[in-house]
Amino acid sequence: MKDFFAWVHTCPLRDGSDLLKGTIDSVWASDARDDFEVWRHPDGLTSPQITSWWHERLLESATRGEVIVRLEDDTDVSAHLKHNVLTWEALKEPDFLCGTLFTWDFLPVQKMCERNERGLPYLRVGLYGAQGLVFRADRMALVVENIKKNSGRQMYHLDFDEVFFRAAYELGMRVYVHEQSLVNGLPGNEKSAVHNGIFHPAGFYSHATFDKHWKRP
Repeated sequence: MKDFFAWVHTCPLRDGSDLLKGTIDSVWASDARDDFEVWRHPDGLTSPQITSWWHERLLESATRGEVIVRLEDDTDVSAHLKHNVLTWEALKEPDFLCGTLFTWDFLPVQKMCERNERGLPYLRVGLYGAQGLVFRADRMALVVENIKKNSGRQMYHLDFDEVFFRAAYELGMRVYVHEQSLVNGLPGNEKSAVHNGIFHPAGFYSHATFDKHWKRP
């Protein structure tokens, strides 16, 4: 098994879109180019079936790499995505359940996080923004078992980000935050900011800490 695997989570609505193409082009231009795939859920699935599909993909990804990155299909990524993720100290923390590579500009790290004894930030409020999520393969089954248990209490589109924070809370673990954002929204993703008639501000934020060429020493 490889040390790193990334997958882009997409859907039929993104077929042929500039956003999906931009995401693929961005990952292809990064150091993760040889370690990623695009996974698209089939047409015609109900919301519960989509939820089951991504549960299965999470488990499958854990057979492909020791560290896994799940990306949304409207993101720009760091040119050094693989290097920066694999050298992230938070991955070694005993209470690491998952990590986020993106935080909103309107929720700066100092307001949404606390720090552990080594100074690493982790979320103290719910996770909003799953543009880039990091998992360890050896803890993926624990994640999926918990979110399956709670799947009846959430809707796919509205709570997808939140299920990981809930799992960490219930398991006594943490969702860590990479302070230097390694993913960003692509221009144009504001077109997908409304789901089921409800406004979601995701498309209107370009994160101030995103530097495409930043590389951890």
